[in-house]
Amino acid sequence: MSSSTSSESTIVVTDPVIPYVEMIPDGLYPGRAIVIRGAVLRDSCQKRFTIDFCCGLLIQGEHQDDKALHFNPRFDTNSSWFRSADQQIVLNSLIGNRWGMEERYKNVFKEGKEFSMRILVLDNYFSIAVDGRHLCDYLHRIPITDIRTMYIGGSVRINTIEYQGFNVSVI
Repeated sequence: MSSSTSSESTIVVTDPVIPYVEMIPDGLYPGRAIVIRGAVLRDSCQKRFTIDFCCGLLIQGEHQDDKALHFNPRFDTNSSWFRSADQQIVLNSLIGNRWGMEERYKNVFKEGKEFSMRILVLDNYFSIAVDGRHLCDYLHRIPITDIRTMYIGGSVRINTIEYQGFNVSVI
């Protein structure tokens, strides 16, 4: 069960059910930050979790709405299920039902461990930090004004999602 509270510049969603699919309150704009606190589940068969900024509500299946940001930490090991070990963070965009070029980074998340992640929206890119450390910048491939929905799914528990307003400093 999730609940939400708001103040002048922050909206907080508490204990959302996963998978989580909701419209982003007031949309995204330069200066806005989204802070996600939770934990990567240990011993989950999924071995991945996903945070997507989507342009609509069709988030899975054969025909999906565009995804401006697909953030996908992976914990795959060598097994018959996965072709090879993949323990990186993959970022990408889905445009016109086609995936773009992947960007890959070292996976700083740990199974069974709590994390705090901050996605800061800037004019030309998202600045992403995990546990107070800058992880990467991801250039906008889709106008941020087209982003309507956030999806979170997979091997993760979310404690809070904070939608913060303009009073945010650059990481």
